[in-house]
Amino acid sequence: MTTATGTRWALKQVPPPPTPEEAAEALASAEAALDRWIADSDERNRAAEAAAAELAEAEAVAGDAAYETPDDLDQLGEDLIRRRAQVEISHRAVTAARARVDAARREVLTARAVDVRTRANRLRAVAAARQARTDQLIAEVDAFEQTRFTVASYGLLVGSPPPPPMPLTSRMLRRAEWLDGQADELVRSAEAADPERLAAAVARPPLQADSLEDQAFGFDFDAARPVEPAASVA
Repeated sequence: MTTATGTRWALKQVPPPPTPEEAAEALASAEAALDRWIADSDERNRAAEAAAAELAEAEAVAGDAAYETPDDLDQLGEDLIRRRAQVEISHRAVTAARARVDAARREVLTARAVDVRTRANRLRAVAAARQARTDQLIAEVDAFEQTRFTVASYGLLVGSPPPPPMPLTSRMLRRAEWLDGQADELVRSAEAADPERLAAAVARPPLQADSLEDQAFGFDFDAARPVEPAASVA
């Protein structure tokens, strides 16, 4: 887009959200950086404590009339000030690194929520395609038996079978609804302000697909493909 002044505007492309695996890698990198800063902070703390002890000893000697004032007293004081400044820098770096870890943990939980919700939507798409096929098959049975197919009429055909289990398509829809609930819980965990709750949520293993999802996604169904009309029964 070009304005009257000749300035050209370009829409900035928004990068796609990270996958759970990519978010986990970013979190591992952030945690490693935090560990390095903590180690650096600890080392600088020890150095500052040693410098403070050395200065205190030198000042004690300087205050004893029996000893001469050390020539490097000022230098020891400047060294302590410098080391304490380094400690403060390290503390700020650790704080910033902790914030990056928390942000990375939120990203992991958000990515997991997106993945779980995507699986729920896929299940619904498969269930919708299966339901269309089921309706088609029932229509064929109705035409073939010249009746309206019901569980009762099915019993007249094969005797009195035990109550049938919940249809697979219905179980898929129930699983999709449950997955949505799990995605909502992940989002709520990602919004938690408590770092310990964030860490605990990330530590829980990602939600794995169960046998029902494996079975659903193994079917050769395309939700975008219309179901072909049934052939007429002779």
